[in-house]
Amino acid sequence: MAAGVGAALRLIRTTAPLLQAAEAGRAVFVTDARARAPRAYWGAYGAAKAAQEHLVLSWADEMRRTRLRINLFEPGPMATRLRRLAYPGEDQAALPVPATLTPALVALCLPEETRHGEIVRAQGTGSPA
Repeated sequence: MAAGVGAALRLIRTTAPLLQAAEAGRAVFVTDARARAPRAYWGAYGAAKAAQEHLVLSWADEMRRTRLRINLFEPGPMATRLRRLAYPGEDQAALPVPATLTPALVALCLPEETRHGEIVRAQGTGSPA
């Protein structure tokens, strides 16, 4: 909880003035479907992600009349070491590797990005796993 929510709060407090002063300030936080779809044994993680989403979306609402754009990015399940530890029997060959989702995340940081206060899901991510 401290890392998931506390770090987001500190990042917002620390970077907000710089992002607001920038011509094209962009803030993107990574989220997870667990924030909205509880699952056994994922309570603390899901609660932290839900709190982070609430914090970020509240900040986005506060900044709606500025040029700062704030969004959440939900990559969905990926073939990572952490995922392999959490789901030891899962075939990771069917999951995307993080590098294939990077362009979607980077796009949210570009000056051309106009979305604001949204949860942007990576292409092909559907039901939470």
